[in-house]
Amino acid sequence: MTLKDLHPHFKHRLEIHLTYLQSLEYTLESVVQRESSPLLGPALIATFINESVERLVEIRYYQSGFLHAAIQHLNPPELEWDDYTSTNSMHVYTEDTTQLKGELVMRLDTCFKAIDAHLKANFHRVLIGVWFRGDEINWSGMK
Repeated sequence: MTLKDLHPHFKHRLEIHLTYLQSLEYTLESVVQRESSPLLGPALIATFINESVERLVEIRYYQSGFLHAAIQHLNPPELEWDDYTSTNSMHVYTEDTTQLKGELVMRLDTCFKAIDAHLKANFHRVLIGVWFRGDEINWSGMK
């Protein structure tokens, strides 16, 4: 299945299975196809945004079968400069879609459910907009 063919299914399945994000007022802002990486090839990129806490969650599915999810915009605005880019996002565990059995859409369903559960179990404070404080991060070795 090409990314173009997958696009409507991808968007619909995200809306169905990422209910925890939606319960925290994240809205699916866009799903676009883009050349993301020379190594991984083109990807479908879905962006969930919560404007009130200025956070976004991005989920990428690459044509190669690799699925990636990340929470972004973690630093308060005063830290948005080059020295802190490594602390500005968190990667979320995703299953390897190529290792699952079944049709692609069903494999993505499994992965999206797992992402939603993982976000709920491990990232609640991050998703509701709690800023990192200096004492929550070990800054040694980051410069």
